[in-house]
Amino acid sequence: MWYKVDASLKNQLQQQLLSNESRYIMAVDYFIQNDKHYKDFWIDDEGSCLLLTQDGRLLPYFRSISDYNFELPKKILQKKSQIKAVAGIEKDVLKINEIIKPQHFVNQYYYLKTKEELDSYYCEQVRIIEEWEAEQIHYLQWLYEKEELHIPGYYYSQEISLKVFKKSLAQYTHLLYEDKDTPLAKGNINSRGWNWNQLGGIYTHYNHRNRGLGAIIVKSLLSLSKEDNKSVVLFVNKKNLCANYLYNNLKFTHNDNFAISYYN
Repeated sequence: MWYKVDASLKNQLQQQLLSNESRYIMAVDYFIQNDKHYKDFWIDDEGSCLLLTQDGRLLPYFRSISDYNFELPKKILQKKSQIKAVAGIEKDVLKINEIIKPQHFVNQYYYLKTKEELDSYYCEQVRIIEEWEAEQIHYLQWLYEKEELHIPGYYYSQEISLKVFKKSLAQYTHLLYEDKDTPLAKGNINSRGWNWNQLGGIYTHYNHRNRGLGAIIVKSLLSLSKEDNKSVVLFVNKKNLCANYLYNNLKFTHNDNFAISYYN
Protein backbone atom coordinates (compact mmCIF):
# COMPACT_ATOMS: atom_id res chain seq x y z
CA MET A 1 0.00 0.00 0.00
CA TRP A 2 1.28 3.46 -0.93
CA TYR A 3 1.54 6.24 1.65
CA LYS A 4 1.87 9.94 0.92
CA VAL A 5 4.81 11.45 2.81
CA ASP A 6 5.07 14.97 4.19
CA ALA A 7 7.90 16.98 5.70
CA SER A 8 7.00 15.87 9.22
CA LEU A 9 8.50 12.45 8.43
CA LYS A 10 11.91 13.83 7.51
CA ASN A 11 13.69 12.47 10.58
CA GLN A 12 12.25 9.02 9.98
CA LEU A 13 13.31 9.09 6.33
CA GLN A 14 16.84 10.13 7.24
CA GLN A 15 17.29 6.79 8.97
CA GLN A 16 16.40 5.03 5.73
CA LEU A 17 19.31 6.70 3.96
CA LEU A 18 21.45 3.90 5.37
CA SER A 19 19.91 1.65 2.72
CA ASN A 20 22.43 0.29 0.20
CA GLU A 21 20.13 0.87 -2.78
CA SER A 22 21.70 3.98 -4.29
CA ARG A 23 18.72 5.27 -6.27
CA TYR A 24 16.47 4.98 -3.23
CA ILE A 25 19.01 6.94 -1.19
CA MET A 26 19.06 9.68 -3.79
CA ALA A 27 15.28 10.03 -4.02
CA VAL A 28 14.83 10.23 -0.26
CA ASP A 29 17.87 12.47 0.07
CA TYR A 30 16.46 14.85 -2.56
CA PHE A 31 13.17 15.04 -0.66
CA ILE A 32 14.85 15.75 2.66
CA GLN A 33 17.11 18.47 1.30
CA ASN A 34 14.77 20.07 -1.24
CA ASP A 35 11.25 19.77 0.17
CA LYS A 36 10.26 23.09 -1.44
CA HIS A 37 10.91 21.62 -4.89
CA TYR A 38 8.89 18.42 -4.64
CA LYS A 39 5.21 18.17 -5.49
CA ASP A 40 4.37 14.77 -4.06
CA PHE A 41 6.33 11.97 -2.39
CA TRP A 42 5.15 8.43 -1.70
CA ILE A 43 6.57 5.28 -0.14
CA ASP A 44 5.02 1.81 0.07
CA ASP A 45 5.14 -1.22 2.34
CA GLU A 46 7.90 -2.82 0.30
CA GLY A 47 10.17 0.24 0.53
CA SER A 48 9.56 1.49 -3.01
CA CYS A 49 9.29 5.23 -3.50
CA LEU A 50 8.03 7.79 -6.00
CA LEU A 51 9.06 11.43 -5.98
CA LEU A 52 7.28 13.93 -8.21
CA THR A 53 9.02 17.31 -8.46
CA GLN A 54 7.43 20.68 -9.12
CA ASP A 55 8.98 20.81 -12.60
CA GLY A 56 7.38 17.53 -13.67
CA ARG A 57 10.12 14.94 -13.07
CA LEU A 58 9.09 11.59 -11.63
CA LEU A 59 11.85 9.71 -9.77
CA PRO A 60 10.83 6.07 -9.21
CA TYR A 61 12.48 3.36 -7.16
CA PHE A 62 10.83 -0.08 -7.09
CA ARG A 63 12.24 -2.72 -4.78
CA SER A 64 10.22 -5.31 -6.65
CA ILE A 65 8.57 -5.44 -10.06
CA SER A 66 4.93 -6.32 -9.51
CA ASP A 67 1.43 -5.13 -10.40
CA TYR A 68 1.14 -3.90 -6.83
CA ASN A 69 4.05 -1.52 -7.30
CA PHE A 70 2.49 0.00 -10.40
CA GLU A 71 -0.96 0.84 -9.08
CA LEU A 72 0.07 4.38 -8.11
CA PRO A 73 2.43 5.06 -11.07
CA LYS A 74 -0.39 4.18 -13.48
CA LYS A 75 -2.67 6.73 -11.84
CA ILE A 76 0.04 9.40 -11.98
CA LEU A 77 1.00 8.71 -15.60
CA GLN A 78 -2.63 8.82 -16.72
CA LYS A 79 -2.51 12.53 -15.85
CA LYS A 80 -0.04 13.16 -18.65
CA SER A 81 -0.02 16.92 -18.25
CA GLN A 82 1.95 16.82 -14.98
CA ILE A 83 4.73 14.46 -16.12
CA LYS A 84 7.53 15.84 -18.29
CA ALA A 85 10.16 13.17 -17.61
CA VAL A 86 10.80 9.98 -15.67
CA ALA A 87 14.34 9.40 -14.40
CA GLY A 88 15.71 6.45 -12.47
CA ILE A 89 17.27 3.00 -12.59
CA GLU A 90 16.83 1.63 -16.10
CA LYS A 91 14.68 -1.35 -15.13
CA ASP A 92 12.22 0.91 -13.30
CA VAL A 93 11.99 3.43 -16.14
CA LEU A 94 11.52 0.68 -18.74
CA LYS A 95 8.64 -0.72 -16.71
CA ILE A 96 6.97 2.69 -16.66
CA ASN A 97 7.56 2.97 -20.43
CA GLU A 98 5.26 -0.02 -20.81
CA ILE A 99 2.43 2.12 -19.44
CA ILE A 100 3.05 5.21 -21.59
CA LYS A 101 5.51 5.26 -24.48
CA PRO A 102 7.94 8.20 -24.15
CA GLN A 103 8.78 10.62 -26.94
CA HIS A 104 12.50 10.30 -26.23
CA PHE A 105 14.58 7.84 -24.20
CA VAL A 106 18.19 8.24 -23.01
CA ASN A 107 20.43 5.51 -21.52
CA GLN A 108 23.05 6.63 -19.01
CA TYR A 109 25.61 5.19 -16.64
CA TYR A 110 25.39 6.15 -12.99
CA TYR A 111 28.75 6.69 -11.27
CA LEU A 112 29.55 7.39 -7.63
CA LYS A 113 32.36 7.98 -5.19
CA THR A 114 31.83 7.81 -1.45
CA LYS A 115 33.15 10.62 0.71
CA GLU A 116 35.78 8.23 2.10
CA GLU A 117 37.22 7.85 -1.42
CA LEU A 118 37.64 11.57 -2.12
CA ASP A 119 41.03 13.31 -2.17
CA SER A 120 42.05 16.92 -1.75
CA TYR A 121 43.19 18.58 -4.96
CA TYR A 122 44.27 22.05 -6.08
CA CYS A 123 44.97 23.60 -9.49
CA GLU A 124 45.83 27.29 -9.65
CA GLN A 125 44.13 27.62 -13.05
CA VAL A 126 40.75 26.54 -11.65
CA ARG A 127 38.49 29.08 -9.98
CA ILE A 128 34.85 29.60 -9.04
CA ILE A 129 32.60 31.29 -11.61
CA GLU A 130 30.94 34.36 -10.11
CA GLU A 131 27.31 35.25 -10.76
CA TRP A 132 28.19 38.47 -12.59
CA GLU A 133 30.18 36.45 -15.16
CA ALA A 134 27.14 34.52 -16.39
CA GLU A 135 26.85 36.13 -19.83
CA GLN A 136 30.61 35.99 -20.42
CA ILE A 137 30.94 32.28 -19.57
CA HIS A 138 27.58 31.10 -20.87
CA TYR A 139 28.87 30.13 -24.31
CA LEU A 140 30.69 27.16 -22.72
CA GLN A 141 27.48 26.07 -21.00
CA TRP A 142 25.57 26.43 -24.28
CA LEU A 143 28.10 24.28 -26.15
CA TYR A 144 27.80 21.63 -23.43
CA GLU A 145 24.02 21.64 -23.65
CA LYS A 146 24.02 21.36 -27.45
CA GLU A 147 26.32 18.32 -27.28
CA GLU A 148 24.88 16.55 -24.26
CA LEU A 149 21.37 17.73 -23.41
CA HIS A 150 19.44 18.90 -26.45
CA ILE A 151 16.67 16.49 -27.40
CA PRO A 152 15.56 16.11 -31.03
CA GLY A 153 12.24 17.82 -31.61
CA TYR A 154 12.43 20.01 -28.49
CA TYR A 155 12.87 23.78 -28.70
CA TYR A 156 15.47 25.23 -26.35
CA SER A 157 16.79 28.75 -26.86
CA GLN A 158 20.00 30.41 -25.72
CA GLU A 159 17.87 32.90 -23.79
CA ILE A 160 16.26 30.11 -21.77
CA SER A 161 19.64 28.46 -21.31
CA LEU A 162 21.18 31.69 -19.97
CA LYS A 163 18.30 32.19 -17.54
CA VAL A 164 18.73 28.66 -16.16
CA PHE A 165 22.52 29.13 -16.02
CA LYS A 166 22.17 32.32 -13.96
CA LYS A 167 19.85 30.55 -11.55
CA SER A 168 22.28 27.65 -11.19
CA LEU A 169 25.21 30.02 -10.55
CA ALA A 170 23.21 31.58 -7.72
CA GLN A 171 22.48 28.19 -6.13
CA TYR A 172 25.49 25.96 -6.77
CA THR A 173 29.27 26.04 -7.18
CA HIS A 174 30.56 26.26 -10.77
CA LEU A 175 34.26 25.88 -11.57
CA LEU A 176 36.20 27.22 -14.54
CA TYR A 177 39.60 26.26 -15.99
CA GLU A 178 41.35 29.25 -17.58
CA ASP A 179 44.55 29.62 -19.56
CA LYS A 180 45.72 33.24 -19.91
CA ASP A 181 42.20 34.47 -19.05
CA THR A 182 40.66 32.24 -21.74
CA PRO A 183 37.91 29.87 -20.44
CA LEU A 184 38.64 26.35 -21.65
CA ALA A 185 36.68 23.95 -19.42
CA LYS A 186 33.94 24.00 -16.81
CA GLY A 187 31.93 21.85 -14.43
CA ASN A 188 29.59 22.28 -11.50
CA ILE A 189 27.61 20.84 -8.65
CA ASN A 190 24.11 20.23 -10.06
CA SER A 191 22.29 19.60 -6.80
CA ARG A 192 23.00 19.01 -3.15
CA GLY A 193 21.45 16.38 -0.94
CA TRP A 194 21.77 15.52 2.72
CA ASN A 195 24.69 13.17 2.03
CA TRP A 196 25.39 13.64 -1.66
CA ASN A 197 26.56 16.16 -4.26
CA GLN A 198 25.54 15.54 -7.85
CA LEU A 199 28.07 16.72 -10.43
CA GLY A 200 27.20 17.89 -13.92
CA GLY A 201 27.98 20.24 -16.77
CA ILE A 202 31.50 18.84 -17.20
CA TYR A 203 32.68 20.26 -20.50
CA THR A 204 35.92 21.06 -22.33
CA HIS A 205 35.92 23.31 -25.39
CA TYR A 206 36.32 21.19 -28.53
CA ASN A 207 39.56 22.96 -29.51
CA HIS A 208 41.26 22.02 -26.22
CA ARG A 209 40.41 18.37 -25.63
CA ASN A 210 42.76 15.47 -24.87
CA ARG A 211 44.77 17.69 -22.50
CA GLY A 212 43.31 16.34 -19.25
CA LEU A 213 41.29 19.50 -18.53
CA GLY A 214 38.10 17.55 -17.84
CA ALA A 215 39.93 15.45 -15.26
CA ILE A 216 41.24 18.60 -13.58
CA ILE A 217 37.71 20.01 -13.29
CA VAL A 218 36.31 16.74 -11.93
CA LYS A 219 39.10 16.35 -9.37
CA SER A 220 38.55 19.95 -8.25
CA LEU A 221 34.82 19.27 -7.77
CA LEU A 222 35.61 16.09 -5.86
CA SER A 223 37.88 18.10 -3.58
CA LEU A 224 35.05 20.56 -2.87
CA SER A 225 32.75 17.64 -2.02
CA LYS A 226 35.39 16.29 0.34
CA GLU A 227 35.31 19.65 2.14
CA ASP A 228 31.50 19.34 2.28
CA ASN A 229 31.89 15.80 3.71
CA LYS A 230 29.56 14.51 0.98
CA SER A 231 29.71 11.61 -1.42
CA VAL A 232 29.42 12.27 -5.16
CA VAL A 233 27.19 10.96 -7.94
CA LEU A 234 26.97 11.80 -11.63
CA PHE A 235 25.25 10.55 -14.78
CA VAL A 236 26.83 10.04 -18.20
CA ASN A 237 25.30 9.18 -21.56
CA LYS A 238 26.37 5.66 -22.53
CA LYS A 239 27.34 6.95 -25.99
CA ASN A 240 29.83 9.45 -24.54
CA LEU A 241 32.86 7.15 -24.68
CA CYS A 242 35.40 9.80 -23.69
CA ALA A 243 33.48 10.81 -20.57
CA ASN A 244 32.94 7.20 -19.52
CA TYR A 245 36.67 6.55 -19.96
CA LEU A 246 37.41 9.57 -17.76
CA TYR A 247 35.22 8.47 -14.86
CA ASN A 248 36.44 4.90 -15.00
CA ASN A 249 40.03 6.20 -15.04
CA LEU A 250 39.27 8.33 -11.96
CA LYS A 251 38.09 5.15 -10.17
CA PHE A 252 34.40 6.00 -9.95
CA THR A 253 32.15 3.05 -9.17
CA HIS A 254 29.65 2.18 -11.90
CA ASN A 255 26.60 1.46 -9.80
CA ASP A 256 23.47 1.14 -11.94
CA ASN A 257 22.34 1.64 -15.48
CA PHE A 258 20.27 4.81 -15.48
CA ALA A 259 17.63 6.08 -17.89
CA ILE A 260 15.49 9.12 -18.61
CA SER A 261 12.22 9.14 -20.56
CA TYR A 262 10.85 12.43 -21.87
CA TYR A 263 7.10 12.82 -22.38
CA ASN A 264 6.28 16.47 -23.11
